[in-house]
Amino acid sequence: MKHTLLLLFIFLSFISNAQETNPFSILYNDMYFKAYTHLTENEDKYLGDKYEDSYLETLGTIHSFIGKYDKAIEYYIIRNKKKGYIPDSLKQIDLSGSGIVQDDLNNLYTKYNVAMFNESHHISQHRAFIYSQLEILKSLGYNQLALETLNDKDSTLYERNYPVKKTGFYTNDPVYGNLIRKALELGFKLIPYDTKNMRREKVQADNIFKQYNPAKGKLIVYGGYGHIAETGEYKMMGQHLKNMLEEDVLSISQFTHYHIKPVFPASNDYEFFLQKDSTNYFDYFFYTKPKSLVSNIPYWYKWMNFKTKPLNEIYNKPINYPTLIQIHNINEKDAVPVYQYLIEKEEDVLIAYPKSGEYKLKVIDKNGESEFKVVL
Repeated sequence: MKHTLLLLFIFLSFISNAQETNPFSILYNDMYFKAYTHLTENEDKYLGDKYEDSYLETLGTIHSFIGKYDKAIEYYIIRNKKKGYIPDSLKQIDLSGSGIVQDDLNNLYTKYNVAMFNESHHISQHRAFIYSQLEILKSLGYNQLALETLNDKDSTLYERNYPVKKTGFYTNDPVYGNLIRKALELGFKLIPYDTKNMRREKVQADNIFKQYNPAKGKLIVYGGYGHIAETGEYKMMGQHLKNMLEEDVLSISQFTHYHIKPVFPASNDYEFFLQKDSTNYFDYFFYTKPKSLVSNIPYWYKWMNFKTKPLNEIYNKPINYPTLIQIHNINEKDAVPVYQYLIEKEEDVLIAYPKSGEYKLKVIDKNGESEFKVVL
């Protein structure tokens, strides 16, 4: 008996140490400032280590959560180059003639009962676009929203009407959190569907199929990367679901292959571009014409109709670097922030928020956390 208990203790210790060593596990414990400081202060520990790949992925993820969107992409590029995903020369894709307006998307939406979109998990912009489409899709009969990252263990989500840490993993990105709030506000039925089953693609599709009720409206499926693919030798969730439904579905990929470089026309007539997928994995690839960053608030925040205000109009105390600034809805407890941004140097910082009203401002640095009631 003692021998068995000793072996059990050793095994549990091994599991605990492994979880502490893998940098991605840090995000499950300390989602924001503590995770950021731990990761950045322990760079030497992880680079060159067996967890280097996971470390770069974790850095990309945490930077997307704290509003450092360019750095999030930068870390993923470094990671993907190390993995050999990005070649030295990229295939250029000419998007001339592929420009679209919202009405073009609306016409597509009306032709289907199921519309599938994907994202790159470190690119919050993809979530902002889906946010911008929710009200339109609702008006076209889409009432159900299946989200890959949603946790089916969050049993009080509809009672609260806002996301907390346990709502999901990527929903801890404030942009994704706002997508959840918007969907609940519009009355969408939210469908969790991810699984740890070894047959992940098939079980994901099973989970959606079992919960989707066509009699209650059309369905949006939002997943990551290639999960929404409709074809392929290895069947992905999208293909399984399409076969179960026995009808065609719309699949729009915001994630493009690593070896692709989109070339946008010089004209500023279009912001969005839609191009047929020649491989037929998806129906279309969706592109957004990039714009220069003129503040810490990226241009795509306007897709969510967020307002902005200079931080120094509501907070003028000295700031230590780094400091995490968070905006919370006044009546939400332990919620995902409405907006947050990590200040690493002296700069003119804007904050973003969905509508005028009272909020909580949280200021977090190595000395602790302060909270203030503010009117925006």
